[in-house]
Amino acid sequence: MQTFVKIFGDRLARERRRLGLTQAEAAGKLGVSRSALALYETGRSEPGVSFLDRVEACGMDPLAILGGLTTARLAADAFDWELLQTVLNGIDLWAKEHRLKLPLEKKLAIARLLYAQFVDTREVDSAVLTQVMRAAA
Repeated sequence: MQTFVKIFGDRLARERRRLGLTQAEAAGKLGVSRSALALYETGRSEPGVSFLDRVEACGMDPLAILGGLTTARLAADAFDWELLQTVLNGIDLWAKEHRLKLPLEKKLAIARLLYAQFVDTREVDSAVLTQVMRAAA
């Protein structure tokens, strides 16, 4: 059974490679020696808590290192696809009722704006949708 320190090291090495960094380059950015980074990556030593701040500052994803899931993956899992579909349906319906042909780029920009507006409540407010559509028309 692998220890957390070993798993942490494997994930740290994976993040370093994802960024295309050598151990020496990553060590320089992290403010540690190459040999210290090699010890972390092999699970033979563990860094202090402040190391995670430096990990994030050099572009590595601390969530990927600690939990094995990237921030992007967590965001994708949290994305409310049903809400987006409801927003897109509302845009399409409003455009159809008003005989408005929206270019895809404009439709996506409106959808992005409306999704951000409704994501906290997970409900589409038709008055807000109408107001945004009138402004976009």
